[in-house]
Amino acid sequence: PQYPMIPCNDSCSVVGKVIASQWPEETFS
Repeated sequence: PQYPMIPCNDSCSVVGKVIASQWPEETFS
């Protein structure tokens, strides 16, 4: 699945993945 582009470090990337997992992938299509 694709995650929202987050201009931040790896920690923010992990947060983005956690947030993305709360919604259907279609939300970020």
